[in-house]
Amino acid sequence: MEITLLSLFLLLLMALCLIGIVLGWKKYKDHPASKPAAGGLMVLLFILCLCFMGSQGYFGGGGSDKTQMKNNEKYVMSASFILGKHLAQKFKGQKVLIIARPHFSSDLMQSRMIQSLKEGFGGDIKDVSVVGFIPDSGPASGAGTLMSKPKASDFDAIIEKNPDCALVVSLVIPSNLEEMKIFEEGAAVRQKFAFLLCDSYKLKNAISAGIVPACVIEKLGATLPGKVPSDPQKAFDERYILVTAENVSDIASKNPVLFAQ
Repeated sequence: MEITLLSLFLLLLMALCLIGIVLGWKKYKDHPASKPAAGGLMVLLFILCLCFMGSQGYFGGGGSDKTQMKNNEKYVMSASFILGKHLAQKFKGQKVLIIARPHFSSDLMQSRMIQSLKEGFGGDIKDVSVVGFIPDSGPASGAGTLMSKPKASDFDAIIEKNPDCALVVSLVIPSNLEEMKIFEEGAAVRQKFAFLLCDSYKLKNAISAGIVPACVIEKLGATLPGKVPSDPQKAFDERYILVTAENVSDIASKNPVLFAQ
């Protein structure tokens, strides 16, 4: 249940109505005129109850849906922060490139993910650039490109233009991830590539080899409580797994469906 100022106001009015009803019925013997007033308060109380239930989304409205969306956002922010914190230990003082959606600056979720990543970097990684991928069909423009699915060629083009970045962190995942040039056998220059909330199925070898130093994936069958912990690490542990070269074999043995065999 989400308690807002409107909800508190409705609860206060409901409490006052209830008090008025009780007092009205108690004084009914001495003051018969109080009975209609108490009846009117009962009608008002019923209406207020309906309004309160509506504010909480019991009739399919926004209350519960909004709460779920806010909780999901908090979990995603925890994933961004924890990934950034982990990478800061591995790439301290190095240059990092973040790949986001086209028009990421006007995408509230992407902007917050980038901010949470940077907060995770702290003072250890200060040289951070952000770029929105451009579909290889041409420059991104219009609402349709906001949800465009990137391809390996889009990422290859970005990497070629930023050869001085030691690490690339991607907030979006190419549809044909395994076809990226950095995964080719004997690639001359290999920047490290970290992924936030990705499909790890074809990444086991790249993670084991250190090409992908870390990626965040969702836990299988995670049961989430109603309230998101305020501690980013606790929130992260409830929903996600940080996969690295050190733990990928163990995770794969316990969750074989996550990786290609």
